[in-house]
Amino acid sequence: MLSCHGEYQPSFVKAKIFRSDSTAPHPSIDLPKVPDMKVTYSRLDMLNYDRYGVFSTQITLYVTAINENAKARATFSDISFVLRFDGVPVAELRAEPFEIPRNSTKTLPYVVQSSSIPLEGNAAEEIDASLKRDKITFHLKGGSRVTWNIGPVGPFKFRTHLFCKLDFFPTNGSSVNSHSHCSPESD
Repeated sequence: MLSCHGEYQPSFVKAKIFRSDSTAPHPSIDLPKVPDMKVTYSRLDMLNYDRYGVFSTQITLYVTAINENAKARATFSDISFVLRFDGVPVAELRAEPFEIPRNSTKTLPYVVQSSSIPLEGNAAEEIDASLKRDKITFHLKGGSRVTWNIGPVGPFKFRTHLFCKLDFFPTNGSSVNSHSHCSPESD
């Protein structure tokens, strides 16, 4: 299972104020849990590369949207990711808007099947090297718009981004390690 997620700290916080005679140097801050996305599964189902430099692949990916907040629902929209090999776009992944109730998740299963892609220059050299070392790397980049409905405060809107390095063994399709290298960010 792959796991890639991070933390976003909203511009508002709940602070617990200590008395002036307290020995604590700063008030503690109780941050709410902000919705995000992570890759929870990936598998290289098929990889073809012929002697003419034409490449095609099929990859199964599960991207999971997470709302760990007990007091607010979240709506994800404008969901889009691009899967690339050595900078070459392989496929664009999209999803319709959806809402996640409090303390819930929603998994978006994608079966990404590329068309035949002619590789030239560095990309052709990289796939040759990847096949020889039995390790191939893809990058997933994208995100979504999130509206976080926080009771009387109202909606809080932001974008969440996901950047993942997905490594696979071409000989059997499994991921190289149990945790991909992902870095989500929000703004």
